[in-house]
Amino acid sequence: MTGATTEYSDNDSAPQVSGTKVAEMDGLGSEDTQRPLLDLAKQMANLEEIERSKFDACVDWFWAQLLESIEIEENEESHLPLRFESLQFPSDEEMYRIEPQLLNNLNRLLPNVFEGDIVESEGFAELMETRLPFVYRATKLNTLQEHYIDPSANAYYSQIIDPIFTHFCNRLDGDNTTESLVISERLVQNTACDKLAKTIAGNAESASFVCGSLITIQSNEASKNDQVPSSPPVRLGWCIGEGHPAHLLTLPLCHNLRSESAIEGLSSLAQDCVPASFGKGGEDVLDLEYRKAGKLDPHQFTSSFNLSDFQILENVEQILLPNLFPGENSHKIKAELYKLNVYSGPSGLFRKHVDTPRSTPQIGSLVVCLPSHFTGGNLIVRHQGKEVDLDWSQHSENTIQWAAFYSDCEHEIKTITAGQRITLTYNLYVTRPTAVGLSVPAEIVIDPKSLSSYACLKDALMNPEFFRMGGILGIHCSHAYPHTSEGFSDLLPNALKGADLELFSIFKRLGIYVVVRPVFDSETKELKRAYNDKLDQLQEDDYQEFLSLLPIGPSNIDLYWKFLLFSRRMKTLEDVDEYAKKNNIQLHNRHLSERFLIGRKLTPFRHSDGDEQDDTLIEILMGGHRWDTLRGVTWMGCPGNQEKDFTYLAYGNEASVGTFYSCAAIIAHIPPFHIREQLSAARDW
Repeated sequence: MTGATTEYSDNDSAPQVSGTKVAEMDGLGSEDTQRPLLDLAKQMANLEEIERSKFDACVDWFWAQLLESIEIEENEESHLPLRFESLQFPSDEEMYRIEPQLLNNLNRLLPNVFEGDIVESEGFAELMETRLPFVYRATKLNTLQEHYIDPSANAYYSQIIDPIFTHFCNRLDGDNTTESLVISERLVQNTACDKLAKTIAGNAESASFVCGSLITIQSNEASKNDQVPSSPPVRLGWCIGEGHPAHLLTLPLCHNLRSESAIEGLSSLAQDCVPASFGKGGEDVLDLEYRKAGKLDPHQFTSSFNLSDFQILENVEQILLPNLFPGENSHKIKAELYKLNVYSGPSGLFRKHVDTPRSTPQIGSLVVCLPSHFTGGNLIVRHQGKEVDLDWSQHSENTIQWAAFYSDCEHEIKTITAGQRITLTYNLYVTRPTAVGLSVPAEIVIDPKSLSSYACLKDALMNPEFFRMGGILGIHCSHAYPHTSEGFSDLLPNALKGADLELFSIFKRLGIYVVVRPVFDSETKELKRAYNDKLDQLQEDDYQEFLSLLPIGPSNIDLYWKFLLFSRRMKTLEDVDEYAKKNNIQLHNRHLSERFLIGRKLTPFRHSDGDEQDDTLIEILMGGHRWDTLRGVTWMGCPGNQEKDFTYLAYGNEASVGTFYSCAAIIAHIPPFHIREQLSAARDW
């Protein structure tokens, strides 16, 4: 870490601080004292990263103690005290109290590193001065924390950066060699990661063919679950024809005033249905060995259930339509009620079949299972070698459950062993609206268990070798999003589509902290050029915001020096590349060798006020956004559609407008394995 240093000429008067060795700085610029300063600087230059972090932590502790009891005269230009003259030191008694502790800290953390008493060196005082601006900024930041920090940053730091730092410390405590820190866990071949990466890549090409969810029935006793939509009881009425009585029934049965009449009504519904046929060779065929179920046509019944009340079609559109119309947002799905079916135990079933499309625009079917107790009757949907098994019996009595799938999917209904499985079937048609626009549901209601990638992701999370100590997973979005457009950032993650929506929904359902964030690929030539010495200060300053949220600071030196090392190691992966090549190590994923800046929130496109005449690219980049260059993120997928993020005034042979682009990515915090075991039990994985 390099910081601002103060240079003195022979004519400068050195600052005086009486009563302490640290302050004995008379003649700092004289010829007699230049040699100790150069010798000390040489020793510091030879220190490894770890030792330098320990040294700086001790010095920062000293300044933190001192700044608690002194007044600071700020520099008008930089608002940073870069010279000792600006300090009004405390009493000799206070200085004598602090100095021995500084020496003890140095000797404890850095035994046998320096020759002689380092505190006596005038060079040491100047080296201390290089840390003063950083510690002062940290002190000032803590004072202004409530005004400086975006409230959303708390979750970001606790869920994204803290796990990386914790894992960093664990590895540091186990092995203090530089090489073990450089490689980190990301260079270790991991079968679970490989399998998950292939699944994600496969889903990007052929996302789910089926999706579904459940809707709880409202009751006075049950508390409302804000993660699951709820519905009032469903009222069902039917009459099979003129001269036949009309019937009314409320589902679940417990919501009827008279339980005996409700049971009789359910039995009447099953009896009033006629045997259901199925399509074969362009004809309707009746074969009770192949399909044993009853049906009512739409004109014979009414239902209080309404698809639009639960935004089911909007959610289905986001899963199924992106595969059919890549890159388009204008298509919509229309649902047409087709039949009411009753599968009765102990023998109701429907063997393997593929639905016959009723017209060219039909793309699939939607099945809504009404709340009525039954056992068995699993709905199994298959497509291109993949299979999803939906067991609705467990929650059949008190929930509405639904599933939508493509017309070319093979599916079957296993034998109902008891009870009545009552379903509404809709044909799904694709339409193009007259006004082209993006429709985004107010909430995501898809049940991840209905998605084809659920099993693979769950298996990975339950594998103890998959991020045993926890980690951060970054997945580049496979679909294009105008994430820098004004107002669109507020629509994410609900505006996710296809495979992206699948992954986000699954992580959310499993209790994994997951966000959508903009990502810069810092391997671009512009950002490679931007990684200069200035980044050192910016990076460490930037993570001071993290320190202000956690119980880490100069007062806790043993943890604090690890943080300093952590913040410096986070900024570049070039040493990883070099070590891997030197030792013939194959990187797990080609993106592990690349650097990515991750934004702390989605923001609209902007034009920066900075320009390259006065600022570095990194300063311009950090000026309007909050970005983190994270080591420890395992990246999967390839960077997708890039959107203009911001522009700035660039200078080459002549002035021009420079542009930075970002793409959207899903960032998930994978907890340690023992935490995942607890989540699995608590959330019924």
